[in-house]
Amino acid sequence: QIKQEKPENTPDLNNLVQEKFTALESMNTDSDFQKNEKYMYFKDQLKEMKKQYNGNETIEQIDEDIAVTQSQMNFICPITQVEMKKPVRNKVCGHVYEEDAILKIIQTRKQQKKKVR
Repeated sequence: QIKQEKPENTPDLNNLVQEKFTALESMNTDSDFQKNEKYMYFKDQLKEMKKQYNGNETIEQIDEDIAVTQSQMNFICPITQVEMKKPVRNKVCGHVYEEDAILKIIQTRKQQKKKVR
């Protein structure tokens, strides 16, 4: 049986999520980041970029460049070379393809294997 509660008794989900987020965030330490390979690679890239600019630009301008670069994602399918309308991600390697294109390739390979037997 489901008991209906009055709306004033319903918990505030925003506060619950914020509390959980704060708790998880407080568990992160700088040493955790130092162990993370991707984080260290990112820091190295930032250092290299700072060397290239030789202080000609401010950190804010460099941050803007990073933000713009990150927002320009590639939505072109590597198989069809057309903009993807229904992208799917390969669970093994992480590549992204147009769903119809990769399904067609998979189907073709299955048919070729059957012919070989």
